[in-house]
Amino acid sequence: MAKENKESLIKQISLFTIIEILILAFGVFLSVHSTLKPLKYTYDYAWCFIFAFLGIGFIAVLIIFIKKKWIWIVGSGLIFGYLIIAGFGSIVCEMNYSRLRYLEYYKDKTIQAEVDGVDYEWNQQSVTYNSSGLEYYGMDLSSSQSSLAYSNSSMPIAVIIDGEKTSCPVYKDSVSENVYIEITSAGTGIYLILSPKK
Repeated sequence: MAKENKESLIKQISLFTIIEILILAFGVFLSVHSTLKPLKYTYDYAWCFIFAFLGIGFIAVLIIFIKKKWIWIVGSGLIFGYLIIAGFGSIVCEMNYSRLRYLEYYKDKTIQAEVDGVDYEWNQQSVTYNSSGLEYYGMDLSSSQSSLAYSNSSMPIAVIIDGEKTSCPVYKDSVSENVYIEITSAGTGIYLILSPKK
């Protein structure tokens, strides 16, 4: 009798649903893995764990209703939805991990610039990844040159990182006194925001 009940239970459980549970479990693993990366540098992206909890919730739904004939259809929908939602979360975490890893190089470095005779400095925190509204101003083409190249300015531009001149493009915007030093053009770009020295 117990053997018949066990065989009956096995017949009621859809193989597709078990596969779907395994796929979602793998998705949860990938989501947690992506979320942990930026946490090495900041806890600002801890909210992305919500995608892992969502995946666990989807798995719970499949387990609770595993005996239902239609559950594999629901499982397909859950996998598709999770792929889109958790995929977005993973992209956010991976992109910001890449940015934070690059910024780590500049941590605790003194970054200064002189543009049109005005001295600027970085507070070691201010950064933007959005270049909209920024206008290219110029750059020091060679750290060994005393005569510096520039575009819109009538005075030399100098960017100094830890006491050494470097070649970084300089940008300005029309709404602030700040200058923006581009440290990488990869992706959307990373721009350190330097404010005038007080």
